[in-house]
Amino acid sequence: MVLNDIICNYEGISIKVINSMTNAKLFVDGKLLDQWNSFNAPIFKSLVLKVVNVPFKSGAKTIQVYCKSGLFSVKLMVCVDDEHIGGEKI
Repeated sequence: MVLNDIICNYEGISIKVINSMTNAKLFVDGKLLDQWNSFNAPIFKSLVLKVVNVPFKSGAKTIQVYCKSGLFSVKLMVCVDDEHIGGEKI
């Protein structure tokens, strides 16, 4: 069961994050580059996915995905070099 499905583009590169009950996956241009497996989402903002040296037009950058759970929800925030580009700002 998918809880969150975030798709965003940054400098022409597609970034997709899929979050289910037991894991989160980070795809860059359709390729799975990082995965996080856990039955417990963090209650504080935590870095759960990260890919370094992604070749963007403006140079190599890092993609980060942060996660934070609430009582009945899980929030995801996608960043490139700490700049929010998708998902909920947490």
